Amino acid sequence: MIWHQFKTGESKAFETIYNEFIDHLYSYGIKMSKDHEMVKDAIHDLFINLYNYKIDLKSPEYIEFYLFKSFRRIILDKIKQGQNSREFEENEDLSFNLSFDLEAEYILDESEQYRVKALKALLDSLNPAQKELLYLRFQTGLSYIEIAEILKLKPDTVKKQVQRLLSQIRVQLGAGFLELLTIIF
Repeated sequence: MIWHQFKTGESKAFETIYNEFIDHLYSYGIKMSKDHEMVKDAIHDLFINLYNYKIDLKSPEYIEFYLFKSFRRIILDKIKQGQNSREFEENEDLSFNLSFDLEAEYILDESEQYRVKALKALLDSLNPAQKELLYLRFQTGLSYIEIAEILKLKPDTVKKQVQRLLSQIRVQLGAGFLELLTIIF
């Protein structure tokens, strides 16, 4: 409904979409690049493109998915532009930095704090693609199919990779690790 209103030119609808997703996009972008200004520019570019091409845009089933997919492409393009001296390899050059809510640790008992620190260490040891995969699955709530399309993978591959990562975490941290993931993300 809101997308249709946006496409017909209602500025309030555009403002609603912007306000609803700006923080999510910024949070995702800053994990892909520590260059805050570049991330802000990418968000700006995304919304300018949406506004300029709104008549030609198809109506997505899920706005969040559409925005994340478009935003990721813009971020990657901006990173590529900064890689003038050599060819950009997405899997090698893309960093993905997970940050953690340290304040949540204060409400945990000492043994839970230890498990959170162990989980953080384990997540820090993952490669950027694995971190991004977990972030998209647990922070955004996107489906495996949507994550696969964003990352240009097959849905079964995404599902298997997530299951392997969760299994790896379970082996190292034991039961209750999913609760820890929700605390960290």
